Amino acid sequence: MKILKIIPQGFCHGVLRAIHQINHVLDENQYQKPLYMLGSLVHNRHVVQSFEERGIEIIHSIDSIQAGTIIITAHGLSVQKQKAIKEKGLNIIDATCDEVKKIQNLVQKKLQEGYTVLYYGKKNHAECQAIIESNPEVILIEKIEDVDHLPTIQNKIFFTSQTTMSYFDLQDILNKLSLKYNEIEKGIDVCNATKHRQEAVLEQAPLCDLCLIIGDPSSHNTMKLKEICEEKAHTKAILIENIADLASVSLNHISILGITSGASTPKSLVDEVIQTIQKNYPPCEVITKVNM
Repeated sequence: MKILKIIPQGFCHGVLRAIHQINHVLDENQYQKPLYMLGSLVHNRHVVQSFEERGIEIIHSIDSIQAGTIIITAHGLSVQKQKAIKEKGLNIIDATCDEVKKIQNLVQKKLQEGYTVLYYGKKNHAECQAIIESNPEVILIEKIEDVDHLPTIQNKIFFTSQTTMSYFDLQDILNKLSLKYNEIEKGIDVCNATKHRQEAVLEQAPLCDLCLIIGDPSSHNTMKLKEICEEKAHTKAILIENIADLASVSLNHISILGITSGASTPKSLVDEVIQTIQKNYPPCEVITKVNM
């Protein structure tokens, strides 16, 4: 069996920046204790647990917090919730991804300019919630069928999206919107890290008999990789979090096994999975390209 590492994979720039930022906070003594993280820094329980073990408490509301420092996750936070944190006299460490922040600022700018903003995202995702809570006039599109139910819009229209959505589904939605409305201005949407990982899966997964997607099931970009693998590349995909999940996966009769991982999945987890497979299914060569 050959293991095809589908490149790129793993931590994106935004996740690396957020982790580096929080490590700096933990290494320095200048930040007011206790340290709280409002939600999960990234959607990977291994990453979050590592911070909990170092003294950061994960919270989902600031109601009972009277002192300390609040860490805003990579997904961002609404302006209303940030204001509430400041009004309580709490310190803020903002680990919002740069790409997420660009979209937040762009949405506010376009609304101020009189645009109607259409936003493609998942209602219960933290990144989307930050946008919608800050700008309740934004119209949320969760799936392509929602386009059929959009109202007549007289204003100029601006379209953008959550950074972790499917780039391919986004294009389908934009095409359908273009048929419904005469003119649409498109802004920053799916970040390059998400797009490039999805494109790599679409290109390389068809070369594989099976793909393992390594990541947390709560990670939206990880789930999108699995979805693209199965629905766009037509290759069977199995989501696993770590080596423990390999016990339920049979790799007998697999010639080429594709492996990729979500943008919040540590490289160490991927390495452990590969090493375990090599041990259990020798000989097993790791490649990054299939010679046709």
